[in-house]
Amino acid sequence: ARLYLFDLAGLGTTPLDVRAEHGVALIAGWSDKVFDVLAALEKGESTLAEIEKTEL
Repeated sequence: ARLYLFDLAGLGTTPLDVRAEHGVALIAGWSDKVFDVLAALEKGESTLAEIEKTEL
């Protein structure tokens, strides 16, 4: 099982020990692109590469 936490406030605190090897991911912010990042996480791909593809 995996746990995805969404930090909408961005205050720099986490509610628990966030480690990818434990199946926990903390995602800061929200947009429609978050679903692309979630798909990359599910496939075990680089989330950073997915984020870098996003045009601002």
